[in-house]
Amino acid sequence: MRHLLSASDLPAARLLRRMDELKSNPHPPLPSLSQGFGRGRESGLPSPEASGEGQGVRATPLSHSVGEGQGVRATPLSHSVGEGQGVRATPLSHSVGEGQAVRANTPHSPFPTPHSPLIALLFYEPSTRTRGAFEQACVLLGYHPLVITASASSIQKGESLADTVRTLCAQGVSAIALRHPQAGSAQLASRFSSVPVLNAGDGAHEHPTQALLDLYTLWEQFGKPDPETRWLEGRKIAIVGDIRHSRVARSNLTLLTQYGAQVWLCAPPTLLPDTPLPNAYLTHDIRQALEGAEVVMTLRLQIERMQQGLLTSLSAYRRDYQINAERLRNVHPNCMVMHPGPIQRGIEISDEVADSVASLILRQVQNGVYARLACLEWALGH
Repeated sequence: MRHLLSASDLPAARLLRRMDELKSNPHPPLPSLSQGFGRGRESGLPSPEASGEGQGVRATPLSHSVGEGQGVRATPLSHSVGEGQGVRATPLSHSVGEGQAVRANTPHSPFPTPHSPLIALLFYEPSTRTRGAFEQACVLLGYHPLVITASASSIQKGESLADTVRTLCAQGVSAIALRHPQAGSAQLASRFSSVPVLNAGDGAHEHPTQALLDLYTLWEQFGKPDPETRWLEGRKIAIVGDIRHSRVARSNLTLLTQYGAQVWLCAPPTLLPDTPLPNAYLTHDIRQALEGAEVVMTLRLQIERMQQGLLTSLSAYRRDYQINAERLRNVHPNCMVMHPGPIQRGIEISDEVADSVASLILRQVQNGVYARLACLEWALGH
């Protein structure tokens, strides 16, 4: 059984190629990036395309909007968990690969098309990008997403994670994508699951599908080199923000260093991990972290850290660690900027940078759908 619990579980080179196949021949196509932040505002920041390395990468024209949720409607399904509160699944109109239309109902049956996998999206935390991408991936693959949130299920009545997983397996789901606030929850769920578990983020531990989409975004930008090689060798990547509590930083560190990148993790001293992370350069000096960096990834600052006494003030964080145009003047001339989202404008990143031609933020969002497509196929052995 193929569980996806950490970034180290990913057959990254294989999935990069598969994502590229899906993006080259989408059915239906995903959005173009001709509008929105990160495209077309003048900021004086360098363009990632200026180096010539990222040229030839085109955004796909669109019939559905990623992130906005346009064009995808949820339709009630006959499956439910507990008492069925808050559970809605989405039938298909398209499938990837074969491109054949999928009928939502047979002439003689009120039920969805038989034999299509039912995928449980078990989300104990709010999510837009990850949950939306998993839902859309299910739709595009011809699977039925069964969305379950903690606020609208038997979890509110005290049901344990183990019993929720057992219930979903008994109801016939083919896989479970799990978002949970506790580190190690995906590993725990896999012990009680008879189907693949995909970690959609577990506390401050891991977020493997986010790391995969970030890796693909860079692979695409650097001209799609041979994914079997250490194609990031000699490139410096700086990740700035709340490193101590970041699952994104940990999963990215695993994949980026696997391909040869020199990864610098930068945060205020109180937001750095207590123990060193393998293969990472840790610093609280943002000038040192950014100097010569070809990629700068900024992380969402969790405001609750101020309540825990880990930050003195937001204004101090903005002054010392915000990624803005002035701070990026000393980086690599073709530096690219990334953010896993949701972004907090004016705190960890300025409007000018978020909306600049150097920003890859919306491309990350779009590639998130292809990452979940590829991971679902892989986990289900399709």
